[in-house]
Amino acid sequence: MASSPDVLHLIFEYLDDHRDWVRAGCVCQRWRQVATSNRLWLPLLHRYCISPSASDVAGANQRAFAVVAAQYPGHLDIYAAIAPAVSVLRTINPSVAADTAHNAPFAQLLAPSGGRRDLWRPEATSCTRAEKLLLMLYHLFTNTSFMDMQLCCAALFGFFVCYNDVYALHLKRRWTVDVLSLSTQPFETILGFAWAPGIEEGLGLVLDGTLAGHVIRYGKALGQAHRMGPIPMGAVPYEDLGPFETWLGTFVSEVQSGVRAIVRANETISAPSGFREAGPGVGDVTTHGINVHVSTLFLLNMARVTYRVTFTFRDCKYTSMQLTRRHWTFRYTDGQASEVDGDGVVGYYPLLSAATPDLASAVASLEGYFEFVPGSIAAPLGPALRIAIPFVAFQLPQTALRNFNDAADDDDDDEDNESSGNETP
Repeated sequence: MASSPDVLHLIFEYLDDHRDWVRAGCVCQRWRQVATSNRLWLPLLHRYCISPSASDVAGANQRAFAVVAAQYPGHLDIYAAIAPAVSVLRTINPSVAADTAHNAPFAQLLAPSGGRRDLWRPEATSCTRAEKLLLMLYHLFTNTSFMDMQLCCAALFGFFVCYNDVYALHLKRRWTVDVLSLSTQPFETILGFAWAPGIEEGLGLVLDGTLAGHVIRYGKALGQAHRMGPIPMGAVPYEDLGPFETWLGTFVSEVQSGVRAIVRANETISAPSGFREAGPGVGDVTTHGINVHVSTLFLLNMARVTYRVTFTFRDCKYTSMQLTRRHWTFRYTDGQASEVDGDGVVGYYPLLSAATPDLASAVASLEGYFEFVPGSIAAPLGPALRIAIPFVAFQLPQTALRNFNDAADDDDDDEDNESSGNETP
């Protein structure tokens, strides 16, 4: 009875470590059968996000686990946290996915290396779990042996074009990740691992401060009062995106679910849209068979809201509808409002029909309506109809004031120089 397979499996499952399974499998043939069984190893493969073996040979899944365990000794939990996200990120641009076959072993990336203090060189004895997660992202997703200091993954974290502004948030190469001393209470020091040139905002992993271990979207602190919007002079505008695993998991989930649509950035590169299809800062309403979808994003360094308005011709009783007027209401945090009323939108009078059902425009709480005329302006089929704009509450950033006792000599030029390394991620 004591040696029945079910009892043995139960005993093995109570062992503290998978290495104990291997040792116990040396006791006798019966124990070896249990120690190499899929019943033990498949849950472990699933736990650490390791692909099962395609072979039916006894012990194949044990060997599949052993291969990965040997590659990441002491870091299997870090591997398991990042590997599923990387498999999704690789689907964005599969034709240009990096070759990681010749990357140095992960443990080697954590070896003491010295070098410049303003560039990130993590060491096993001192780096945090969040730093290891970021390093594992680089190890599994990028060619870490490539010493090029230029772009790594173009527009990986968001892309759109708004008039003359191009928002493209690039993952920087591991060799160019900055260690930035921002001297605020929420974040004393961050690792700047992504940057949007021109827009001048990025993603940073907080090393110390009250948000340590979190990822933030941040802009520059400007030392002169030439920035409009709700950001005090000298403050760092930021958005807390949560702990590293939460941020990455949320981003990947948005890509998988279509909350971030994949758009064409250029002839060769696709990228997740900077505009979400659902969630905070997004609104959607259908009137008279015309759907109006609004998605917004606050540009931190420019201190302004950019938004995308999309019309979709749906179940409308008319064969076509043409836009004639717009009426927008912008509300301020103090309750006041300003209204915009005029012909068309951006000088255009789009015609929607079943043949051309979609129109999107990217331009900067919004509500109001558009006026469409059934048929066309030249040949109206009835009186103008008001198509509602959904109420959208803009997602305003937080701000963190710098401790100028630690940075008394900073001025606007210093801030520009501090971020100049981010210009070419």
